[in-house]
Amino acid sequence: MATRHFVEQGFERTSMSAIAKEMGGSKGTLWSYFASKEELFAAALEEGTQVFRASMTEILSPEHNLPEAIRAFAERFIQRLTADDAVAIQRAILGEVSRSPDLGRIYMERAPNMAHAALSDYLKQQIASGAIRPSDPDEAARTLLSLCTGGHTQRVLWGVAQKDHEAARKQAALAAEHFCRLYIEP
Repeated sequence: MATRHFVEQGFERTSMSAIAKEMGGSKGTLWSYFASKEELFAAALEEGTQVFRASMTEILSPEHNLPEAIRAFAERFIQRLTADDAVAIQRAILGEVSRSPDLGRIYMERAPNMAHAALSDYLKQQIASGAIRPSDPDEAARTLLSLCTGGHTQRVLWGVAQKDHEAARKQAALAAEHFCRLYIEP
């Protein structure tokens, strides 16, 4: 519910009173759970990313074929970034981060940095097992995430293309192919 308010109203115009009213509670009760609107925003992001993080744990299982796991991760990551709610929240943050710089930090901590940490941990394990050539797992994770955030993802974010599962799948396959060339293939 709070996420919808942040998306529809923007951070600055979102009112804790309006959220409390819609929930059927009091503003005081809401404030007892969240000391600030930023904390409520962080909790809304946390809730919105829980399912995605759980799916990342499954995809990045050491039992899976490495190139297939990389492709599956890339596809799921791109699909998540281009989901309607994710695009809306990214646009809202971009529109307000200059007035509320903490929004960018909160978003990065609760969304992209979580994906980066999960991927980096997975790649660290793969490097230790010899499946990936020796490299910095954080840099390798940033490389794959960067490959996933260009192309179709950017076009959807900026409103010049519609979400398209086939385009996301193609971008993911290309990102995985480039990543594997850089880090896996001899």
